[in-house]
Amino acid sequence: MIKKLDSLDSESIEKISNIWLNFNLDAHDFIKHDYWIDNIDKVKKCYQIQQFTCIMLIIKSLDLLAYMSNI
Repeated sequence: MIKKLDSLDSESIEKISNIWLNFNLDAHDFIKHDYWIDNIDKVKKCYQIQQFTCIMLIIKSLDLLAYMSNI
């Protein structure tokens, strides 16, 4: 399912930010973890002001949310 979102509630921002953080910690292990952790608040702030398109995928019992900005 694809959804265009004009704004996110705080719970959605928290969930998406955690996905962003966990993905970057796993995918970029050559960068110190502190870099990603130190920038999580900046990411949350961006999600409060940006309009973006979400692509929601349900895989078995896991919910995976991937997002692409400005599609």
